[in-house]
Amino acid sequence: MEITARPSTHINWKPAPKTLDRRCILMVVYGDQGSGKTSLALSTPGPTAFFSYLENDEGKLQRFSNDKEIVTFKFARSYSFKANDVVIAEATKLETEFRAAFNDAIGGIDKGGEYHQGWARTIIIDTVRGFRELQRNADFGGLDVKKRSTSYAGLNARFAQYIFRFKEEAERVNQTNLILVARTEPEWKRIGNDTMDSKTGRTLYSGHGTEEFDAEVRVRTHFDPDTKQFSAKLEKPFIDAQTVNTVYEGAMCNFAMIMDGQTGDITPWLE
Repeated sequence: MEITARPSTHINWKPAPKTLDRRCILMVVYGDQGSGKTSLALSTPGPTAFFSYLENDEGKLQRFSNDKEIVTFKFARSYSFKANDVVIAEATKLETEFRAAFNDAIGGIDKGGEYHQGWARTIIIDTVRGFRELQRNADFGGLDVKKRSTSYAGLNARFAQYIFRFKEEAERVNQTNLILVARTEPEWKRIGNDTMDSKTGRTLYSGHGTEEFDAEVRVRTHFDPDTKQFSAKLEKPFIDAQTVNTVYEGAMCNFAMIMDGQTGDITPWLE
């Protein structure tokens, strides 16, 4: 049966791409402490906007900042012994500054309706859990534990805006990678006839949750103390499902090699 009708010109249809031309990705990098999460994130091409919750980046940034431009935005704060309203005010101000820095790096339409080009080739948020803690402090303060458990709707919506902005700019200019770094937490499970959960000795992803599913690529890092070798296991491939669980070791454990394994072309992920 031959269909002669064509898509309406009054609808904003777009032809499907015939070639893979993506050069930006939303990747989640997670792993245990000391497993090379930040180093893998920093192996992405620059210029890089590095949003850091770490108290001390010494020894990490220097390995990469001589080869490419990296600018940092620190969002770790101590709210010990501060009144709840003070915590909310300070955290709200810092989250506003964070959002302005993110928008500056990724580009987009400003409040006046004008478009400005982003300057970052890669944006790194290290860690997701740290940023979520900043948002929780802005919404609930540092001490009101009961209130913290009441409603996360506004907080979740604000977090989702960053994912949406990445997707929007990926379609518009195809320029900026977004790398979300996450930690792990102990796995607890009830074993046998135990009445209480116990640690299993394994660790699991620890983050917001939705970014784990929004991520186009997810890798888990590992450090072997015997061989002194770092590695990354591909848990969620970009386009080739057959590459799931591929392990990149040693010199192969970097952003470009992982993406080359997905797309078959390393060039877009090097520069």
